[in-house]
Amino acid sequence: VACSSSWCVIRDHLIMKSEYAINDSFFNLPIIGWIIRHFENYRKLQPWPFLWRITLEGFLIVFPFAFIFTFLLDPTPRTDIEALYARGVPYILLEIAIFAPLVETFILQTLPVALARLFRASFTTQLIAAWIPFALLHFFLGPTIGVCAGLIRGFYFGFTYTHWCQRSKWTAIWTTSVSLMINNFILISIILMLNWITLR
Repeated sequence: VACSSSWCVIRDHLIMKSEYAINDSFFNLPIIGWIIRHFENYRKLQPWPFLWRITLEGFLIVFPFAFIFTFLLDPTPRTDIEALYARGVPYILLEIAIFAPLVETFILQTLPVALARLFRASFTTQLIAAWIPFALLHFFLGPTIGVCAGLIRGFYFGFTYTHWCQRSKWTAIWTTSVSLMINNFILISIILMLNWITLR
């Protein structure tokens, strides 16, 4: 894939630094080239167009995986959601749609990326630092949440924060937090609606 962008820097970094000697031909595969160009196009957008597009894409892309895990692999049920029901809908929305995104952004993106930048880490390392802690934390809630919210959505949140942090820390914080808020609000609304329908 011929380009001079930061995503090609990621590619070159992985080729040169990997202990497993990743072959350059892997990065020249059509699908890999498409993915690189796809996310590179995001980096050309202003904050608001970037925010709503990447939030929608990240939310929709998890549905096939959520279906597979939920209906075919019998995942671990989310007992934390059940515990929140007893506290009422306003508390659920406040806890999951507002408070949790702010805390997660600060602890799981802001601090790891700040530490990586302190040691002058590459864009690749910063992205991994913003992604892996988020993913690992969500695996404690079960395999479905770990894969869908942690690995897949976590990559989108990590990419959002790492990208905007190159320009403005404040923009990185609010775009990531708002993206998380929108994602959690839609998710918890669906869960509450399904629960309401089931109880009728």
